[in-house]
Amino acid sequence: MIPFFRKNSWNMTTDFRKIVLYLDSTNVHDRRIIAGIVDYSRKLRPCWNIRVLCKEGESEYYSMLDPLQQIINLKNWIPDGMIICCRNQEVVKVLRRVSCPIIAVEEKSFQMRLPSAISSFSTDNVEIGSFVAKKMMDQGFTRLAFCGVPETPLTLWSRLREQGFTATITRAGGSISVFEQEKFASSKKTLKDLQKWIVSLVKPVALFASYDVRAAHVLYACHDLGINVPDEIAIIGCGNDQTLCELCIPSLSSVDQNGYEIGRQAASALNRMMSGQHVDVTKKVVPHAGVITRKSDDTWQINDEDVLAALRYIRDRACQGIHVHDVVNEVNLSRSSIENKFRNSIGHSLHAEIKKKQIATVTHLLVTTDMTLKQIAEQSGFPHVQHMIKLFRHFTGKTPAQFRAKTA
Repeated sequence: MIPFFRKNSWNMTTDFRKIVLYLDSTNVHDRRIIAGIVDYSRKLRPCWNIRVLCKEGESEYYSMLDPLQQIINLKNWIPDGMIICCRNQEVVKVLRRVSCPIIAVEEKSFQMRLPSAISSFSTDNVEIGSFVAKKMMDQGFTRLAFCGVPETPLTLWSRLREQGFTATITRAGGSISVFEQEKFASSKKTLKDLQKWIVSLVKPVALFASYDVRAAHVLYACHDLGINVPDEIAIIGCGNDQTLCELCIPSLSSVDQNGYEIGRQAASALNRMMSGQHVDVTKKVVPHAGVITRKSDDTWQINDEDVLAALRYIRDRACQGIHVHDVVNEVNLSRSSIENKFRNSIGHSLHAEIKKKQIATVTHLLVTTDMTLKQIAEQSGFPHVQHMIKLFRHFTGKTPAQFRAKTA
């Protein structure tokens, strides 16, 4: 929850710092950044009195301050620090007139030129594109596609994801198709063009959409065209909007941009600045948190039918407590034969694939439900909670509790 402070609404002491967040509180990624900031600030003394300021869309309704252009004229609520998302040069002009410490997150614009004294934290959008391309090629796809948004001054993020995606595929010798949308086309024409492009793709193909809404557009178009997802087109989005991803049929796999960690690091830097400590003025890139795998890309492009049979069996039964001998019995080969085939095609053992699928289920339940760890262990096929925690930490570097807190 975002703390909304109103005059005399509670017994606020004078021992606090006034912090302005210029972020879009209705945007999923910005809300995760805010969550990271708030969680970090709760541990501080003096505490932070946080107010959210935004002049975009529905966020204006929730704004508690005057427009940003007037913030320097506020007399009763002068901020001690600010964390802002830079979307245009008008914001930067105002920032040059504000004397308090400022941290920037996620520059959105091609034209953005931050003042030299402002440090920034952001997602590595090029790496996101590259990571998704590698994941899709690891699943056996040689034909890949990208669906972004038209290039405008505020779509830097989409273009960078496209660059990382296409460059990685080109270096690997894969085939890539990019949807080129007209900038000012009507929604009706855009849908028609999108459907025409989807039909033209040589299938099976793996498709990366630059954000979740775009991925949903592709998914709906596939429904209308009678194209199977994921068997004909495997889809991954970006942003991990949990409500939207779970609403889609099949549920949408998506990259977690790690907004929580961006917010936490930005808050830490701002706190050091307000305490008089030195903070390096650089652009700091925060790693993404990987793909939250759901159903929309749960497929493989492998020619060996025995390996595919093993993969399908593991996909369907991994969370039922199966073991390697169960897979061996399913494919009706000797253990050594299927293990060798599997390693040659997938790159790891049957046992590793079972555990990988279990951990993917644990990750999904941590992010999308309020289940207890005991319930999650039961749902993902672990006989003991401690075994699940140990394996999850091995795969992710975090305990399930730590992972859930950072993706809340």
